[in-house]
Amino acid sequence: MSMVMLSILFGVISSLVASFIFWFLTFRYSRVNVEFSKAIRKINYVNASANNKYRYAIKFANLGKRSLLEVSIVARLYMNRYNSFTYLSVGGNNSLPILYGNNYRKKNKMTFIGDILGVWIGDVALSEFKRPFYPQKIKNKAKNNSLNLEDLFNELGDDVKLNFYVYGNEEFTGARRVFISANFSKDDIQFVRFGDALDFDPHEKYKAYIDKHYV
Repeated sequence: MSMVMLSILFGVISSLVASFIFWFLTFRYSRVNVEFSKAIRKINYVNASANNKYRYAIKFANLGKRSLLEVSIVARLYMNRYNSFTYLSVGGNNSLPILYGNNYRKKNKMTFIGDILGVWIGDVALSEFKRPFYPQKIKNKAKNNSLNLEDLFNELGDDVKLNFYVYGNEEFTGARRVFISANFSKDDIQFVRFGDALDFDPHEKYKAYIDKHYV
């Protein structure tokens, strides 16, 4: 075997080994793991300039060892019947500087896990639902800014899919990762109080507390 062939073979093997090491460090060793709450919190919203009296919140947490940096959050609504999609508005300008992992939380004795961000039907989604092919009830509510998530699920049913996407760079490798929630339905929208982790208490007795403290 010539030196040229040996050099090529060595290069191929080196590339495969390097790729395996990168894969191992990214997906096995660093173990960034973003999970989402099982409920979307419904919040009474008082604003003189808005006709919509409800807003929402989602909680998500990095349950892996390493932190996730330069985090972006996207809330995507897909309407299967019309083959169309739009985006909800997310608090914090759709971003977080860091989503802490277990190593950081243990070191700093943090008991509260994850982040909670507000979600609402903003201008981008309202413009989408004013389009002529949507049901008249949805178009009317979009025009007077009173459209809420329950309206969409009531009118479109299972055709509506709501997912949350979290993007970020792994602390250890710098690799860009994306984590996608399960589909949320109308039944997942509740008056709840999130706990320290991803748990929540759905009892109605907390409704007054939530209305008072989370408007």
